[in-house]
Amino acid sequence: MTTIFIYAILPFSSLLLSGCGDPCRSEIDQKVLELAATEPGAQKLPSGLIYLELKPGLGPSPGPNDKVHVRYTGMLTDSTVFDYTVKYRSPRKIALQNAIPGWIEGLQKMNYGAKAKLTIPPHLAYGKRGKKFSIPSCAILIFEIELLGIEKSILDEAEQS
Repeated sequence: MTTIFIYAILPFSSLLLSGCGDPCRSEIDQKVLELAATEPGAQKLPSGLIYLELKPGLGPSPGPNDKVHVRYTGMLTDSTVFDYTVKYRSPRKIALQNAIPGWIEGLQKMNYGAKAKLTIPPHLAYGKRGKKFSIPSCAILIFEIELLGIEKSILDEAEQS
């Protein structure tokens, strides 16, 4: 009886196990990430973030607890812009600890005054949940970010002492 049960369930086991992997991993997304990583100067970091410096900066880099002043454009892979700051507005101030993991990692690689392109895989962005009304589930995000200011955290200054 047990043998019959095992043979009856065996064909369906692959269906059950297929749900155990990354729910956002698709061949198309992998090709997009591979293409971004081949851009001249692009660096694929161990986390999967793809970092491309567009303009070097000269100053310090922010720490994970700092606040940053940035101008940016956020796009989906089909070039749909879902968020941006425009040149005539003041830069947006963001506490890195409240940002998505791709921003935290990418901005810490930048120096004050730098501009970079971040291609962020879903697991470093909003993942399967997406962001209501603007970012679909499992979306790769592309940001062009300019780092215009850093407010050092007391925590980061204490660690450096």
